[in-house]
Amino acid sequence: MEISRSDTEQVAARLKSASKSLHNMAQRVARALQVREFMPERKKNLLAYHMREYIEADIPIAKAEALARTQYDYIEELNDLMKQLEAAELVIHQYQAEQASRGNRRIII
Repeated sequence: MEISRSDTEQVAARLKSASKSLHNMAQRVARALQVREFMPERKKNLLAYHMREYIEADIPIAKAEALARTQYDYIEELNDLMKQLEAAELVIHQYQAEQASRGNRRIII
């Protein structure tokens, strides 16, 4: 199979486009990685926030946790956190797919 100059130029143009796309995604990826990294702490803090009123009322910790987890506000806020994590994971996967695509284009050249 013979590769023509126009084929090489097309691949080079796509590689340049992919590099630009990766560069443009950098800030979003950094934020997404930060969301992913700190999500366990954010979930713990959310639970602790909702447990506080029960603990202050001298309710045992295990019961306070169970009561906090059943609060509508806690569930809503936890769902919001999970949506943030899902959006972050999507950005990370898009970035990884773009990197893989860029890598494949390099191999072709």
